[in-house]
Amino acid sequence: MKLPEICIRKPVLAIVLSLVLTVLGCVGFQRLDIRFFPELELPQVNISTSFEGASAVLMENQITTIIENAIAGVDNIQSISSSSSSGRSSISVQFRLGGNLETEAAQIRDKVSGIQDKLPADVTSPTISVGVAGSSVVGMSFVDDKLSLQDAREYLIRNIQPLFRQLPGVAGVGVYGSTDYAMRVWLNPAKMAARDVTVADIKTAITTNNIYFPAGSFRGKSRNYSIISDTRLKNAKQFRNIIVKSTEDGVVRLKDVAEIKLGMRGFYDIPMRIGNDKGLAIQVSPLGSANPITVANEVVKKFNSIKNNLPSGMRAELLYNNASFLQAAINEAFISIAEAVILVILVVIFFLGSIRAAIIPIVTIPISLISVFFIIKLLGFSINVMSLLAMVLAIGLVVNDAIVMLEKYSSAY
Repeated sequence: MKLPEICIRKPVLAIVLSLVLTVLGCVGFQRLDIRFFPELELPQVNISTSFEGASAVLMENQITTIIENAIAGVDNIQSISSSSSSGRSSISVQFRLGGNLETEAAQIRDKVSGIQDKLPADVTSPTISVGVAGSSVVGMSFVDDKLSLQDAREYLIRNIQPLFRQLPGVAGVGVYGSTDYAMRVWLNPAKMAARDVTVADIKTAITTNNIYFPAGSFRGKSRNYSIISDTRLKNAKQFRNIIVKSTEDGVVRLKDVAEIKLGMRGFYDIPMRIGNDKGLAIQVSPLGSANPITVANEVVKKFNSIKNNLPSGMRAELLYNNASFLQAAINEAFISIAEAVILVILVVIFFLGSIRAAIIPIVTIPISLISVFFIIKLLGFSINVMSLLAMVLAIGLVVNDAIVMLEKYSSAY
């Protein structure tokens, strides 16, 4: 005897089974993760390298090409894409699905480590990240009436940025609107030629005089003391007094052949205006595997607590929160399901011509839709726009099967 026949002969059993499926579906719904798109972790490894002051051509020839040639022999690579700009090189390695991403990423790290000596001496070590970071979900603005943009940026980097980085699911926290401080040394070729000073001499002098090293310790009878060496240069005056070269006529200091000023790290300032004031912005990006709605909600909670504890003169506002748009799309999908159910019920009643005959198809719709959440939970999926739209389409299939079964067994019994 088939299950439909058993349920017709024993309606109490059918009611119990329906209730059990409904309860399991409700439990599964409460434990499901609500996101905008299904979780998708692409097997991708990104290699980023920076070289301050280098042109795009130099980055392409001396860094990007060398790294690409080194990693080309790694197994299971599907594609390699790269871009070179002024001072920055970015390489994305896409692997084929089905491989072991941890092993593949380890091979990439080994290849990059093996060609470190072939890269320019002053280039920063390539940064290797696994996976794809999501797009920015929350943006916040900061305006300070007392501090300069550089000082305000320094405060945000030291005190605010780490608070967002430690939140679960956060991939990156960027500060935009200004650049870091840097000591700018503007060389004078004529003065250098007159004193027989080269660029290498100046570079060596700055490097050897601006160092920080452990000075050791000494032991007393009852205590041990650490020696702190305060040898780092802290202001432009100290840089100006660096001895570049010693000659019979005296010493050549850095101020004799160059102009030293405290400036910005980047050559080009990228100002940002918040309303009518110059300000800064912080943008938070989630991990590719994280739920952007959950991450955005956590960021907003943290922002509200930070907003009330900022220094005097600093104001903060929420620029945008993409989670509200994502949540609105999810809500619209639920509304579409409700509208589809209502319309289908009206159509079924109209064509069957009897509410009593339409009861079975009508009851089947909510039971099927609610029960499917339990299956979604078992499969490890999530509630997202794609699954909700699939449920909208499935309503017609459920009703069609219910009507077919109704016609088949109503004629038999």
